Amino acid sequence: MSCATCSPSATQERDAKAVALVEGGLTSIRPDWIKRLVSPITGGKDLVVPYYLRYRYDGVITNQIAYSLTNVLFGLGVRQPIGGKYGLSGALIERLLRHPLFPSKFGIDIFITLVSGAEGMKIVEAVSGVKEHESTKQYADPEELLVPMFYQVVGTLFQLIDHYRTYIEKVKGIRQVERLGEIPSVKPHKLTVDRKGIYRQVHATYDEFVRDKAVFLDDLSNDLKKIYALTLDEFSFPLELWVKAVYLAIDAFSCNQYLEVLDALRVLWQGRFLSLVRETETMSGEQAEAYIQDQLSTFEEYRFLLDA
Repeated sequence: MSCATCSPSATQERDAKAVALVEGGLTSIRPDWIKRLVSPITGGKDLVVPYYLRYRYDGVITNQIAYSLTNVLFGLGVRQPIGGKYGLSGALIERLLRHPLFPSKFGIDIFITLVSGAEGMKIVEAVSGVKEHESTKQYADPEELLVPMFYQVVGTLFQLIDHYRTYIEKVKGIRQVERLGEIPSVKPHKLTVDRKGIYRQVHATYDEFVRDKAVFLDDLSNDLKKIYALTLDEFSFPLELWVKAVYLAIDAFSCNQYLEVLDALRVLWQGRFLSLVRETETMSGEQAEAYIQDQLSTFEEYRFLLDA
């Protein structure tokens, strides 16, 4: 998805009142989705973000890090901050294109959401039912798509956190965003996870990027070594440890340790995902969603580690 086709001149030439952006890989899109993206904009809003129903193992970057930091640090209560489709006002488009951190490729979604939240734009969520997309088919091979996506999304996210530090320091609590539409009584398609494959990748990359290399994780090194000594059947990566690692990574990233930080954190991200699969495998869809949302409290609890 790119804003290249919605430049100020293009929107002005067409006298566009609203612009809808939709990622090319969506396979579940319906005509009414466009109306849901555009109508709130013509009614005076600046940004419409989607609210999807997704299987618990989908949205692995959203559920592990983007959702929590969007809510806790930016105080913006949206469930899908990198949802892949948006409704935007002309005023927001112009502001985004003038922004010094305008990203490319996968970073654009989190950029649109967080800039809108930090700069006081009028935001709503639009219920869009079940999300199905082509990238889900590539989850079996994370190195093909998910790992490059992680670097771009989390890199942009961390840049924006650094850019908006003053704003973040003033955030108190989570501002709930109005949600338009009724959540349908449908269930997303089940996704399977190659646990053995992820386990192998985690251990191979741990030695390459984390063990005795990621200095910013030194305070957690003993706990991390114990985790990576576990077998697949007993593997567990506690949420608290992951949250601490995320906040340490944010601070290290702001000190120009860009590649070192993202290399190490993506290893831990895959380890935490493997643990989340185990933790939620026997839950219903509703229970798993509640479990993921409850992670916000842990991110809030350890927020003091940011610039501690």
